[in-house]
Amino acid sequence: MKLTQRTLLVVGATSGLGRELVRQLLQRENRVIAFSRRAGALAEDPDFRGKGGLLLHPGDVRRPEDIARLGEFLQREAPDLDGVFYCAGVSRPDFVEAPDLARTLDTIRVNFEGAVRLIDLTLPGLRRRPEAVLAGFTSMAAVRGMPRGGAYCASKAALERYLDCLRIDLYGSAIRVITIAPGYVATPMSAQNRFPMPGIWPVERGVRHVLACIEAGHDIIRFPWYHAWGMTLLSWLPDRVYWWLAHRYRTQVRIQPQAHDEFQWPVEP
Repeated sequence: MKLTQRTLLVVGATSGLGRELVRQLLQRENRVIAFSRRAGALAEDPDFRGKGGLLLHPGDVRRPEDIARLGEFLQREAPDLDGVFYCAGVSRPDFVEAPDLARTLDTIRVNFEGAVRLIDLTLPGLRRRPEAVLAGFTSMAAVRGMPRGGAYCASKAALERYLDCLRIDLYGSAIRVITIAPGYVATPMSAQNRFPMPGIWPVERGVRHVLACIEAGHDIIRFPWYHAWGMTLLSWLPDRVYWWLAHRYRTQVRIQPQAHDEFQWPVEP
């Protein structure tokens, strides 16, 4: 499938991988609908100002009414939608020493429930297209549990399994279901991390790799390759060995809140 001259929806379009995905898709002469809480910011961004193929639609994946309004917008402005990229996501720690149920549930709503709502909205229309793509960004953290990563790991693993099931149910159809599982990529989300991230990729390289893999026919995309191999090796460890090692590392997992995040937490409780 060539990702040129298509009509594509990018959810979570104003930061990190989503923003770069919009930029590179526009370079490929696609028509891109950018859906995000801060979608209007792209209109003031020099990289996007005056881009004729860009349609902005602000909204929050956690709000069913915003999803419904997006559906009306797509029916009116993009009835020929060829693909969806779900890039929305948040990374927040969970502390057993100081639990915050509201923050935990909100992470799950953004990372998983929002994806389910968007897929439910767009799948009927995609099934009518001669060739379509449905892609979700999960994470290497979906492979095994991580220290202080309860909501993040669980929500990304849930999305990965959900996409697996869709791939089975839609097997042989005109829709390709794509799972994109990044390791460390230089984005505002990874900039929150106050721990070493060896081998981190620039975001431009990561998105180029994703688009090349989709066009080459890959349905599961894990990158960088050395992070993927590292997680595979961890998955082979005996459970008790892995739990012991991960527990020893947990105090080093420190994540700084982003300025625009409505939830705050101590970097070290």
